[in-house]
Amino acid sequence: MSAELKSLILCDFAQIREGLLFVQSGGLTRLAAPTFPAKFACHVATLVWLPPNESGAAHEIVMKVKSAATAKLTATVNVALHESSAPSALRPGEGRQVP
Repeated sequence: MSAELKSLILCDFAQIREGLLFVQSGGLTRLAAPTFPAKFACHVATLVWLPPNESGAAHEIVMKVKSAATAKLTATVNVALHESSAPSALRPGEGRQVP
């Protein structure tokens, strides 16, 4: 078993508090700009499932942004996920969702 991206949503704002994911105005499907490069004020909220044997390991998420018109790659975003060891409340063999 390995880490798995369970959900990803583009939104106006996202915040993590005490292990909970708060998403505001989620569900953006496209961003339009008259010229590139352009700056967008948006967040990407994700939930990653970690199996028990990977809870303390570092993970990397790579997001690739493509043009809707040409499918040309316009940006690559690398995100490091460094999660501490699993909470003691988990049962043996139980994974967890990490926002």
